[in-house]
Amino acid sequence: MSHGPTAKPAALRALLTRLDAAEHAAFADGEADRLIATLGGHGWLLRAIEWAFRGCWQRARADVTAALRAAPRDAVLRVVAAAVLFATRDYHESMARLREAGERSRAVGARARQHALAYASRLAWSREQAAALRELARLVPGRVMWHEQAAALHRLGHSDAHALRHYAAAARLEPDEPRWPLARAELLAQGGELEAARAALREASALTSPVHGPRVAALALAAGDFPRVDSLLADADRHDPSALWPRILRAQLALWSGALADARALADAIAAADADHPAADRLRGAVAVLEGRLEEAHAPLERAAARAPDEPETAIWRAELALREGDFEEAHALLNHAVARADGFLFVAWILRALIVIEETRADPRPLGHNVLEEIRDVLLELLPDAQEVIDAGEPAPLRELLEAALRRLGGNRTTTATTVDERGALHRLRTRTGARYSSRMALKTLLSLGPTGARERLDAVCRHFPRSALAVCHRAELHLWMGDLPRARADFERSIEMVRGTRFSYIGLTGVDILEGDPARALATSARGVEVMRGTEGPAVYVYRGEALRLLGRHDDARRDLTRAVHIHPTRIGAWINLGLLAAARGDATELRRVFAQVSARAHGLLSDAARERGVCIWPGVQAPAPSDDALRSVLERALAMMRGNRSSSTHTYFTREGALRFTDSSPPCAAETITRDLSQARAILLRSIGVTRAPRRGPPLVEPYPVSRDALRWRPRLEEPA
Repeated sequence: MSHGPTAKPAALRALLTRLDAAEHAAFADGEADRLIATLGGHGWLLRAIEWAFRGCWQRARADVTAALRAAPRDAVLRVVAAAVLFATRDYHESMARLREAGERSRAVGARARQHALAYASRLAWSREQAAALRELARLVPGRVMWHEQAAALHRLGHSDAHALRHYAAAARLEPDEPRWPLARAELLAQGGELEAARAALREASALTSPVHGPRVAALALAAGDFPRVDSLLADADRHDPSALWPRILRAQLALWSGALADARALADAIAAADADHPAADRLRGAVAVLEGRLEEAHAPLERAAARAPDEPETAIWRAELALREGDFEEAHALLNHAVARADGFLFVAWILRALIVIEETRADPRPLGHNVLEEIRDVLLELLPDAQEVIDAGEPAPLRELLEAALRRLGGNRTTTATTVDERGALHRLRTRTGARYSSRMALKTLLSLGPTGARERLDAVCRHFPRSALAVCHRAELHLWMGDLPRARADFERSIEMVRGTRFSYIGLTGVDILEGDPARALATSARGVEVMRGTEGPAVYVYRGEALRLLGRHDDARRDLTRAVHIHPTRIGAWINLGLLAAARGDATELRRVFAQVSARAHGLLSDAARERGVCIWPGVQAPAPSDDALRSVLERALAMMRGNRSSSTHTYFTREGALRFTDSSPPCAAETITRDLSQARAILLRSIGVTRAPRRGPPLVEPYPVSRDALRWRPRLEEPA
């Protein structure tokens, strides 16, 4: 518990009056220091909060240190100190103070863990999130919110079985709440457990109301419960005949079942109700593609893409249109776009990609390698059970006919909720949920919830399930590379190449292994060999590793071209940004170094906070303090890159602290000013309550943001220069 200066109200009132003053001098002079010395740790922390509000982060941290020195056993002060440290981006120390608070006082323990959970969530430190949730479940059992947040964390890490257990526990605590059976139905349907998903929907039916109609209908569709979909549509018509979602769903079902005239009419009805709704144009474009009216398909599909640029189904239809018109480069790009944004196994993209490969290699009629079809082998056999011989033979002409037949069996469905249409026009839900590549990617992502050992076990299982898949082995190698286990990474990358010589990322991964082994010249040779094997094509992941090798060899112009390409293609590729910063430092370009450092600060503030701590450098001093030197920035970037080991991913960013803790960073900007304002205000209230002051509103100036991040700033990229 806190032992505040309850016997010194006059000193407290005087200090609060000074802290409300507009000028810093009013609470940074000798009188302020005297009052703070009288009040002890509470006084230091009250001023630390005010320094944080005013953007003077270095001074805030110094006062936190003094406060904890003055009250080394006070758990409440550690919770408040953690809020100040978090606001000033000293994240590691913030979490450390919360751990100490929980250990020193059972009464404060739950509050400390709740703060730790909130802070870890903002930083994407999933391991710390999980630890806080475990402690909260122990300290405050029986709270639904712990299960809800744990399930969300496991879903993010694609560990569905763990998430389902938490949803079941939540349902036991809140048996009348429809969210839990609905969430279970969603996960079960995604995993292909259709009967169990339908049972969960039946369980939810007694708890839901018409307001749940759109979600329940989507889940019934995912579970293949088409009678329930029909019933829900009829209920929606009775409840709200003007609702738009039933029309969109009916149009989608008509498209999927091949009733193209009905789909077109329903698209027109959607447009009449909402002229700007992207579904209307997407449906019109899809019907035009299926009817062979290719020229007419362009305008509606382009309008749909402009209105919903991240919608994968529109990208798939545009890719199919590009394929039919022979624009294979555009088709590949659109398929990549769709797969990256899909919420599940978008196998139709791989059917279209296989058709593109067949068209691109017409001059070479040799059988296609099994790797071209491994992602869709299972679904092809579900759609066309007699296709085994054609798939195994891989002859282009019969295979083209087979793939086109598979598309016809899909009707107009180009979504992850895959269905097939029978001779009567009835829809049936497909059970296949995964392929080798998709399974491998999802297994790698379990690193977020299961850690390195759990992810390795999942990848081992994928390798056993797809024993001929080079991609499964390659993804396991990537995990080893991220963890810094170079011998295992090299062995798996080389094994995947032995299995399929054209496994592109294996050459890219070996380039990374060469770099981490200290041989950038060999890395360039490895990269060049991969590009040669892939018929001169490079792929987006080539540039970051090759650019890093070029930087290390002092080939600055070539390195800058590659690294700039990398961040233009994937602005979220943190390893490329860090390399660009180190390159700017090597070239003596202080302006670009600081612009790049601002990008990394915005996208990986947790990583840079840890790297700065390990280098003993203050990179965010706040206002009224000298900016860090160029050498300090370079030193922190060097440490950050070393902490990332071999990870140069564009999506899952991992790093290790010097204590060996695995952490993640999610490429999102720091907390909003409103969030930090709320944190500091709450910390001030906690501090004052601990000394018996219940009403002491802060009247000082609003929060100062020393390092604001604007959308315009985040859009900045170095100029892309091509070789002369």
